[in-house]
Amino acid sequence: MRGKPGQRRHCLAVLPGRAAGQREPLHDESGGQIRLGPRRRGRPADRPGWCVDIAAPAARVWGLLSTSEGLSGWFADATVVPGPQGSVTLRFASGAEATVPVLAWHPSRQIRFGVPGGRVHDMTITPAAGGCRVRLRDEGVPAAEANATAAGWTGYLGRLRALAETGG
Repeated sequence: MRGKPGQRRHCLAVLPGRAAGQREPLHDESGGQIRLGPRRRGRPADRPGWCVDIAAPAARVWGLLSTSEGLSGWFADATVVPGPQGSVTLRFASGAEATVPVLAWHPSRQIRFGVPGGRVHDMTITPAAGGCRVRLRDEGVPAAEANATAAGWTGYLGRLRALAETGG
C-alpha cells in the first residue's frame, strides 16, 4: 500500500534473534529498501513516517506509547499527563526538555503530541498478523535533520519492538 503523495512511509525490520540495539535497513511497506536522502520531485520532506510490526497486543504497545514509564523505556525520559487535554514532557539531556500538548488521544489506537505548525509526533496502532503495527509520523523535521532523524527513529522503534515483545 502506498501513502498519499508526498508522504514517506518506512517499515523497520528487526529480525528475530537480533539484539535490541541492532538495526536493519528501513523498508517501505512493499518491502523495498528505502533511500535515506532528501525527497525528489519537490515532495515535502518535513513529514517523514515509519512503521514497525510488533508481535504483542495493542494494549501493551499503547502503554509503551502513552505512559511516562512506557515512553521512558524506549524513547526519552518522559512525563505523560494522559488524556485528550494532557501533555507530554520529553527530556533528552540536561537542558534539552520540552513540554507539549497532547493533540489526539484515542486509547489503544493513536497518540499525537507536539506543537501545531512545529514538531509533532503522531503514533498510531493498527492490527497486524501476530500483533500490531505502529506507524509513526514525525512532522516538522527540518531538511538538515532528516537523515539523523531517520537513523534515530530506526533505533527507537527497534527498542519499542524489543520492549513490547519481551515485556522487559
